Amino acid sequence: MSEPLPALANPADIARATLRHMATHRMSPTPENYAAAWALVGGASDPKTLPMIHADAPATAVDAAPAAASGAGGSVLAAHAAEAIRNANRRARLMTSMTELIETICQVVPTLVEDEQWVKTQFAAVRKAVHPEHGMPDRGELAQARQLLLATAAEHQKLLALRRESMHGVKSLLGQWVANMGRLADHGRDYGTVLGSFAKRIESVGSLDELASTLASTIEETRALNAHLDTARVELEASCNRAHELEEQVSSLSEQLNSTSEQLMTDHLTALLNRRGLEEAFGQMWQVCQSQGRPLALVLLDIDDFKKVNDSLGHPGGDEALRQFAGMLRSGLRPDDKSSRFGGEEFVLLLPGATVESGVEMVRRLQRRQAEQVLVGGPNRLRLTFSGGVAQVKDGSLSQALEQADEALYEAKRTGKNRVCFR
Repeated sequence: MSEPLPALANPADIARATLRHMATHRMSPTPENYAAAWALVGGASDPKTLPMIHADAPATAVDAAPAAASGAGGSVLAAHAAEAIRNANRRARLMTSMTELIETICQVVPTLVEDEQWVKTQFAAVRKAVHPEHGMPDRGELAQARQLLLATAAEHQKLLALRRESMHGVKSLLGQWVANMGRLADHGRDYGTVLGSFAKRIESVGSLDELASTLASTIEETRALNAHLDTARVELEASCNRAHELEEQVSSLSEQLNSTSEQLMTDHLTALLNRRGLEEAFGQMWQVCQSQGRPLALVLLDIDDFKKVNDSLGHPGGDEALRQFAGMLRSGLRPDDKSSRFGGEEFVLLLPGATVESGVEMVRRLQRRQAEQVLVGGPNRLRLTFSGGVAQVKDGSLSQALEQADEALYEAKRTGKNRVCFR
């Protein structure tokens, strides 16, 4: 099992660690959850000894502190806990307002765009991620929705450029067609005039030679008109074919965008599976492992202190770091293993046939491979490290395995980083 949590003696340290644990695991601020978190991080095991605001009490009311934390220290601890919960309540109200704003945007924007099904599909996915039917929003799903929007928006820019090109092409083709029709009309009028003069000449000819010469001139003018007609026909056919090609290109790209909105399984930055691809791969892999009687391990990885990478190398450098990290995962895993970008700097591995022990060893091998790589950005040279949490998949539940792996990852982070723990 993972290493035990170090004991904390200072009540203020215990309170801070308790609140961090609740925030990390998205626990609601109830007395029961606070008591459980307090006991887990090293505080008293009796929930009655915890300073906590009850759900039915005013925001300023605080339960009596325990005898062990009585006096000035207990009052300070109670005040810290009360202030932390007030801040949590303020953040909760702010998040509610932000969620309502995002939902309104998701309702309004699709109404401003005509005949773009991918827009409706994308914003429906965003609304679902922001306000799921059950439970709290999942940050991995939010990150996936954001990445999918960015990727398809880039493709939509290509569609808009192609449509502008198509519009310009159609205008050019119409102008060319009008010019051709004008030339044909001119040639028709000229031909009619020529025919009229030929008719007068035929009436006035006095010999067969003059008649033959007039007929020859008439035939030559007719051939010239036919040549103009053939040229116009060829140009018109070419214009119609080009217009048809442009129409097919626009239609094809529109279909690709709709398909991308519904079926995209790959993260655009790292080329690993995205959240949707992970769910698909997990379902298939679990069925195969069950039919073969093999275990399945899930690993949740998180790059340590990734904010420092962005601060040092900038966001383009951070993106390159994520791509390099993804390349390390691809080269270091077995052929049947699957890797996914779960959101931000978090990654998920699916290891068929692996127990938690062999999963831990796999993560350690990847950590050693990562230690050999250096990131270079201008004068900066950095080495990435990452922490890992390993869980055994049970009952085919991806969410349960992710939750267990997240708990193990939190423990690895809290106990020093660049480590791996398991549940």
